[in-house]
Amino acid sequence: PTSIAMPEPIQLPMKIQAGDPPVIEDTHQWLLLPHVLFAHIYHNFKDVWQKRFVGTAEQLSGFWQCQDDNPQFQHPAILPHRSSMRKWCIPLRMHSDGVVVTGRGRSWSKMLDVFSWGPVLGWGQTDSMLYFIWAVWEHHVSKVTDRSTYDGIANVLRWSFTALWEGHWPTRDHMGNEFPVGSRAHELSHGTDTRLAEGYYGLLWVIESDLDFLAVFWNFPRNGAACPCAYCPCTNRTGPMPFDDFSIAPPAPWMSEIRNIEYMLANPAIFPNPMYSIPGVTPLTVCIDWMHTKYLGTDQYFLGSVLWVLCYKLMDGVSAAANCAEIWKHVKEEYRLRNTPTRYRCLLYTSDAADEGLGVDL
Repeated sequence: PTSIAMPEPIQLPMKIQAGDPPVIEDTHQWLLLPHVLFAHIYHNFKDVWQKRFVGTAEQLSGFWQCQDDNPQFQHPAILPHRSSMRKWCIPLRMHSDGVVVTGRGRSWSKMLDVFSWGPVLGWGQTDSMLYFIWAVWEHHVSKVTDRSTYDGIANVLRWSFTALWEGHWPTRDHMGNEFPVGSRAHELSHGTDTRLAEGYYGLLWVIESDLDFLAVFWNFPRNGAACPCAYCPCTNRTGPMPFDDFSIAPPAPWMSEIRNIEYMLANPAIFPNPMYSIPGVTPLTVCIDWMHTKYLGTDQYFLGSVLWVLCYKLMDGVSAAANCAEIWKHVKEEYRLRNTPTRYRCLLYTSDAADEGLGVDL
């Protein structure tokens, strides 16, 4: 619709795997780059900018003040700017993850890798605080060295988030080439005011991904690897420095070898993603949040234990099986009232371990 005011997406070549047998080729992809949308929202939607990006001046200043002890502040690119950041620097986050788009719950389901970004501060629902960048079907992703789809998008995002940190329209494209004279990009970067947002600039402060995407895109070790942690040299349970050793007297060996920002910067070969060259961005920028990193299998036992307590301890039906049937009747009614899209098909009582309360899962 013509009533939607949004910036023009940018078309860039990306390595995409397609065909049978698969062939890797350059295809032009449309992207909504963070620095372009950042400037667009600031200049065209000041109320949205204030509510979503800044909040209040006190909130922006207070956020950076409470981050004083964050080890990310020791990054040499950030240190000289700490005083100005409280007034002008907008903390940003980036989210990257795979999403089931077709055939959800089926063997033929297809995943779409989605990249998005947004502000850390501000108020609003997730869909108004997270902005789309680009997406690619998982089966089209090339992981071949020197022809990697992920390396391509990482290089583009490195360029865009670096422009956000500098606060000015870039004078060169993501490949280092100067923009052609007369192009819109050249006009923006060589005009009388080349600032993105009249002094405001952005810093990628939070990276959000699940464990799988941390491994395939952000260079983190897989959780089943011999050395499963990016932040210390701990090993799996059979190694000399097991990750689940939390002893403090004496301290577990890995505790004295926590990797700091100096280690991250001194070992770029371990973390080769081009985005780690964005000023201020290191593996410490990754936010290890609970929902993205916990083992989801524990939910089965947690929910199963709740059912066990209900059926065996709290309800007064003639049997545990009858109590289970009564619970299921209420669950189906809630599904109907709430129009729940994703549902359990049935809830059946089995007495294998349930009678003993052992290993009950949902």
